[in-house]
Amino acid sequence: MVFGCPENNSNGSYNVYIDGKMLQSKVDFSAKAVYFYKTAPLTKGYHYLSLEATSESELQFTTILLNKNSQSTGISSAKNPEFSFAVYYGRNTGHGHRDTLNLHLFAFNISLAPDLGYPEYADSVDMHRRWVSTTISHNTVIVNDTEQLKSVIGKTEHYDKNAYVQLSDISANVYDETSEYRRTTAMITANDSLAYYVDFFRVTGGSSHIYSFHGGEAESVETEGLNLKKQADESGNYIGTYESPYLDWGTVTDSRMAWFKNVDRDADPGNTFKVVWNLVDTYDMSKGISEKHGLKMEMTMFGDFTEVALADGIPPRNKVNNPSSVRYMMAKKTGRNLSSLFTSVIQAYSDQIIVVDSEPVKVTTENGKNADAHKVAALKVTLSTGRVDYIINSTDNSTTYTVDGLFDFCGFFGVYSVLGDKVMTYAHDATLIGKNTVQNRVNGTIVSLTKKLQLENTIVIKPANDVDVSQLTHKILSGNSLNGQNPVYEIISAKKLEDGNIELNIGSVSLINSYASATDTKNYVYNLKEGDTCYIPLTLVAGKSDAFFFPLYTSINAIILSHDISRNAKKDSLVGFLYAVDTQRTSAFDEIAYTFSLDESFGDGSLFEIRNGNELYLVKDLPDSTTYLLRLTAQSPEDTIAYTEEKSIHRMGRSESETHSIYSFRLKPNGIVPVQDSVNPPQEEKDNFNPLWYFILASGVVLIIAGAAVFWIIKKKKKA
Repeated sequence: MVFGCPENNSNGSYNVYIDGKMLQSKVDFSAKAVYFYKTAPLTKGYHYLSLEATSESELQFTTILLNKNSQSTGISSAKNPEFSFAVYYGRNTGHGHRDTLNLHLFAFNISLAPDLGYPEYADSVDMHRRWVSTTISHNTVIVNDTEQLKSVIGKTEHYDKNAYVQLSDISANVYDETSEYRRTTAMITANDSLAYYVDFFRVTGGSSHIYSFHGGEAESVETEGLNLKKQADESGNYIGTYESPYLDWGTVTDSRMAWFKNVDRDADPGNTFKVVWNLVDTYDMSKGISEKHGLKMEMTMFGDFTEVALADGIPPRNKVNNPSSVRYMMAKKTGRNLSSLFTSVIQAYSDQIIVVDSEPVKVTTENGKNADAHKVAALKVTLSTGRVDYIINSTDNSTTYTVDGLFDFCGFFGVYSVLGDKVMTYAHDATLIGKNTVQNRVNGTIVSLTKKLQLENTIVIKPANDVDVSQLTHKILSGNSLNGQNPVYEIISAKKLEDGNIELNIGSVSLINSYASATDTKNYVYNLKEGDTCYIPLTLVAGKSDAFFFPLYTSINAIILSHDISRNAKKDSLVGFLYAVDTQRTSAFDEIAYTFSLDESFGDGSLFEIRNGNELYLVKDLPDSTTYLLRLTAQSPEDTIAYTEEKSIHRMGRSESETHSIYSFRLKPNGIVPVQDSVNPPQEEKDNFNPLWYFILASGVVLIIAGAAVFWIIKKKKKA
């Protein structure tokens, strides 16, 4: 950890604490950069940094550097314990790749569809510029066989996360020929440990669309529903490239497609096919799952295709442990003024398959006519648990549709799950799903916003329609783009003001885009403007979740006890404070009411008690021991299960106890870091003196005095 301090603006020394535990004492902050020679292991998640001034001092920070991955980027992602995905929509120029709307998938602790990685050589040679950084080498769509245009950031159309469905919907302007280039991806929970993905990629414009997708290193790749023909010579040996049978691998062309080899093609594919990658755990990250049961990634794709091909792409060849090749699937459509919807269901599994069947289902309008197949699509997905999910995605959220004759839907995204006679529904930015009428969104006008650089930022809106503000937590506010940016902000918390306006807490994310100019550093340009309109898409989940195998999930990954036990601690002594390390927490100002508990039947639990929420006390005098074993649990209100940890607590020695202080850290509303609120100074140690020793000492004194008196009397007699 490194603290950056403005030169000549900081002085004095501080004791530095992490989660209430001292990291290093009397650290001199007068230097421009403060490094630590003592370290503390930190789990992933939110930790408290606290500073105690030990002298007259003044302190300013410019940076606190914890690791190289501190900076944000344009990635929309969603997570659960085993499965996650991300769609990249950030800068695709400079050191970036032309990979807008590239899809990343993760499961079993490995990347299922990894990027090709760092280039062989970071220069302008053909392998890098004409392959590794190109559009077609990534999991996205190529239009008219050309590279994407330069782009700084795409637009977040929708984003949502909960235990049932996690959703990302991103559009981008990266081709002059297209009026629509948009990817909608969702991860749907199947049971307490597994999930699957659905992907809807829409492209309108141009004459050729190629959906490119590849898995990681694989022992083999199998297909169903395809009649693949090997691109081979008379002897049966592979020839040419995906570009042409007559071009050698690596030939320089504008399309970059001569970097694929070992090509198999189906020139007349059906409307449904399946590709299965039998994956290799290249970097041994799955903790033995792949070796024990095997690991598969399966994609089922639906649509009307001109051609489907499989081919080998070659990752950089001078990187240790890189696979020699990865297998790509490319689904191609051609035609004039082309409009494409690439629809797929993707699952990863080891010993337990998730999706046993998937198929498109009929969608009709209220007058019984078939719906526009580009604007709206619906899938029926049957799970191994017996549950059947109906998934619908519509870019026309004002029309009511009937899905498979089963239920009605009006909105952007919905999931209708059936298990026996039970039904559960998810609706995002929708007004109707099944029998449930839903509020789709909050429309409003921006009244005010935070205009200074600070760690707590808010937006105040005037809502055009009424809403329960508790529904707004972890939803996103979308505004009008003023500077070519993506003004979308996750809402940490919300409260209704007396005037009817709503104050949205967006945490540490600043609303400042830049200085007003290179010479004006006192004024700023903002990403939002007062008076502009905005909206917040809403979500409704209805039904009994216990029947639908929600994930047993907690975002907490550690419980910290601020102090060990003082040597003189006795019944009703405060031991220390409990902290939960939360991987989903994003701000020091999140008011999360963690619930801590103690298993009194385990180890030495009967000696302790939790009071006032997070304070650990002794309830009995301690037996003569140096270590005590506890089982503690912590739970966030958003988690479905509690996090449990067994902790050994050390009893301090004499020297440790002499300097022992109990700190209670609280957050100031405008503070940069948690600050010391109260201190219990170390108490002078009282000797545990046995009364018997008083008797022996007193007796000894009496004997000494008596002896002296006898000696004086004898001496006196001799003189006499």
